[in-house]
Amino acid sequence: MLHDQTIVCFSSIDWDAAWQIHQEVMSRLARAGNRVLFVENTGVRRPALNDLPRLARRLRHWRSPPAPHDLPPNLRLLSPMIPPFPYSRLALPIKHALLGRSLRRHLRDLGMERPSVWVFLPTPVVVRLATEVDPSLIIYYCADDFASSSPQAMPIEASEAELLQRADLVFATSSQLAERARHRNPRVYLMPAGVAFEDFERIRLSDTPLLPELQALPRPIVGYIGGVNERIDTELVVEAARRLPSFSFAFVGPIRGGMSALKRCANVHLLGPRPHDRIPNYIKGFDVAVIPYRLTAFTHNIYPVKLNEYLAMGVPVVSTPLHEVRAFADEHAGVVAIAASADEFVAALQTAVQADDAAARSRRVEVARGNSWTSRIARMSEIVEARLAEKPRAGAGV
Repeated sequence: MLHDQTIVCFSSIDWDAAWQIHQEVMSRLARAGNRVLFVENTGVRRPALNDLPRLARRLRHWRSPPAPHDLPPNLRLLSPMIPPFPYSRLALPIKHALLGRSLRRHLRDLGMERPSVWVFLPTPVVVRLATEVDPSLIIYYCADDFASSSPQAMPIEASEAELLQRADLVFATSSQLAERARHRNPRVYLMPAGVAFEDFERIRLSDTPLLPELQALPRPIVGYIGGVNERIDTELVVEAARRLPSFSFAFVGPIRGGMSALKRCANVHLLGPRPHDRIPNYIKGFDVAVIPYRLTAFTHNIYPVKLNEYLAMGVPVVSTPLHEVRAFADEHAGVVAIAASADEFVAALQTAVQADDAAARSRRVEVARGNSWTSRIARMSEIVEARLAEKPRAGAGV
């Protein structure tokens, strides 16, 4: 495990966003004795009206940063206040000057020299700063296909290509992202999202009663954890809810957009965001868990974090035919049901509820055990340490 390293993480999400790879990896590295500066999202597109709550939280963080005791040990937060327009040639010098000044001040105050720079957000300003802080390594953790996330994010392709060429290491969360990255960098490692298996196992084996808000729902409960946003195939969910009126559909996570079609369904319950450490308790109350994503250019490249979290609780999983989930299902036969239509989705939900047994639950748990974050971080640490050992010292930076 990496220890006593200095790390700067340029994240593509904010610290208090729905818990993802960014927070998990950096939290674990910080707890292992590394000094981590977590730079919150500086933007991949122009802000929209539904970004106002996030911008308000950013302003609060900027005015009053979270106290150290509110963060993992050895981790500090940098909440940049810089102009939007991430690809504007006019805005870039201003963004570079503001973020660069703040970054250097934090590095100096924290005594952080020659950091390894972990980049989740390959925008022009981030790529430029990543090369200017005298990095011991530049690591690109390629977790999303940003260019396909929205038309406004398409210009990121140029700076991402530059980062891929400069990076000492690339970790990719899906085989599709890894394959694309290898066209520009030979040191690419497939590193999908893992699961905090020990935390999930503790809840799974405990006799803790089910959460009251789940107890109140008619069973069986079809559950979902994660952002309730444009990725969700709402037409599919609405049709499944209509055909299965005795089932309860519980969605746990931040709601983005109106989601009026889901709200109109009497047996669909949008519970909203919940603390990350409570997520295992919610999954424990599901009879079957779902990944009902639309098939798009963006979702074609994702490996859902929730997949192994569901399995770690032994819960049956039904997913639309996402490329990475389909490959996972092929590798682990019988662990995940793939449904390509409403008919298949409804049938898979019914089968999951009726045919579940102790042997099937045990099989799911063992698959998740093999995908724990403990093993993922250990493997990444080996790769990083080997690259640090072979790389000659670079010249002075900023």
